[in-house]
Amino acid sequence: NKVAADRLQIWSRGVSTTVFQPGAKNHPEYEGLTRPIAIFVGRIAVEKNIAAFLAAPFAGSKVIVGDGPLLPALRAQYPQARYVGAVAKPEEVAAYYRAADVFVFPSMTDTFGLVLLEAMASGLPVAACPGPGQNSIFARAQRHDFYCIDSDISLALQKVMLNMVTSEIPRSFVQQNYSWEACTQEFIRAMMASLAPLERHWFRQLIYDLLIGWPLALVACR
Repeated sequence: NKVAADRLQIWSRGVSTTVFQPGAKNHPEYEGLTRPIAIFVGRIAVEKNIAAFLAAPFAGSKVIVGDGPLLPALRAQYPQARYVGAVAKPEEVAAYYRAADVFVFPSMTDTFGLVLLEAMASGLPVAACPGPGQNSIFARAQRHDFYCIDSDISLALQKVMLNMVTSEIPRSFVQQNYSWEACTQEFIRAMMASLAPLERHWFRQLIYDLLIGWPLALVACR
């Protein structure tokens, strides 16, 4: 069955702005590293284009958080970088973000990139290569000083570091567009627009029960 184009809407993904938020610029793993610190978080694989970041000139330190098949080769070829390895808990990953100074996203093939949202929610500006994921995410941006997209990742780093934006600017972008709250509201608006009047009434009741009615009933039963 075909669905009419005007009944299709994009429901984006989001991240927790409670787990990922700005904080103190210190982390045991960063001791002794020269500032600014540029960080990559993700799977260490060829398609992530991490070698382009590691080979780029940068007057600071580079940190790689994650694991994958390319990790041994990158360690051997670019020993000057700090390799953290796999980090399992979101709270631990968040600590690496918030203590860094800029997030680097060199992949040119990712179709979304949740790590971009996590980094910006943590207050980091972004230097990225062009790609479908980052292009779609930043299409919602009304200001463009907290990120830079360039096929030359070293130029992207230079440009975004010159802007020196405060941590609240990238964080505000995520809060308004890609927080769990924003994504929930996006889903509700899309559903309301696609339903008939009577269906909207039942949908409102369902949302009320899920968000207010049932939680209150559970509290009352305790």
